[in-house]
Amino acid sequence: MPTLQSLSQRRDAVTSTKKIMSAMKMVAAAKLKRFDALFKETRKQKHALMMAAGPAALTLEDFPHYTHHVNNRPSLWIILGANRGLCGHFHTQLIRSIETHIAQEKEPPLMYVFGDRLASQLKGRGHTLFKTEAQFKQVQTDAMATLLEEAVHLYDDKKIGRICVVSTHFKNALSQDVKLLSLNDLLAPLTASSHKPGLLPDVTLEPTRALFVRHWIQTYLVFALYHLFVESILSEEGCRMTAMDGAVRNSEEILEDIGLSYNRQRQAMITKELTEVISGAQALC
Repeated sequence: MPTLQSLSQRRDAVTSTKKIMSAMKMVAAAKLKRFDALFKETRKQKHALMMAAGPAALTLEDFPHYTHHVNNRPSLWIILGANRGLCGHFHTQLIRSIETHIAQEKEPPLMYVFGDRLASQLKGRGHTLFKTEAQFKQVQTDAMATLLEEAVHLYDDKKIGRICVVSTHFKNALSQDVKLLSLNDLLAPLTASSHKPGLLPDVTLEPTRALFVRHWIQTYLVFALYHLFVESILSEEGCRMTAMDGAVRNSEEILEDIGLSYNRQRQAMITKELTEVISGAQALC
């Protein structure tokens, strides 16, 4: 049976852990609110970009060469993870989805992983990574343009046959989905929005339609990547806030159990001491 001293030490340790988890929960909640506002704003801007593509009447033939899938080459997967742990099932569901999709690929994909924590977990499970980067603390479109340019160079050098993004899609703080999207999947809304009626059919595109389409598609892809990175960080903070909330509740239950054990042990010691005093008094009489 544990002593009062050991129970007291354990209670202090759990109380200290609870304070840390509560602080992490508040920080995650603040970041969740900030990135949720940014996510909603980028979604509006992405929709505006889609609508602005209407006058060009885009079709699949307008998509750049690097969006075409070459079957006899491996795919490049840009995987969006996190630098830190303590974020619940965020990395678990990412790894499960990655391994499921790898089993369906003819050639092992080249995995370009963003997030030190996710990279270490994938390496620990025996996966070979093409390249790793720390997840961005502040997502910027310039970094997205550089990333897209690097991927296109790999495609032009015939090292890859397709460019995909594996990221977590945010539903709410409790629920997220992992999806693998190719560049064609990212560009699909452009063709859908381009054929809606009433989108300025008589607009003249300068200097030429081909130049406009090429520049516009590249701009849209950069912003689509930016949107996915923001959504991934939003999902991470949602998972972390939920995990810390669960940890706080668990610590409260543990403290309650420790309190009951402490009181029982203390009452048993008091009863024992009283019994010894009464027995000694009776012996003297």
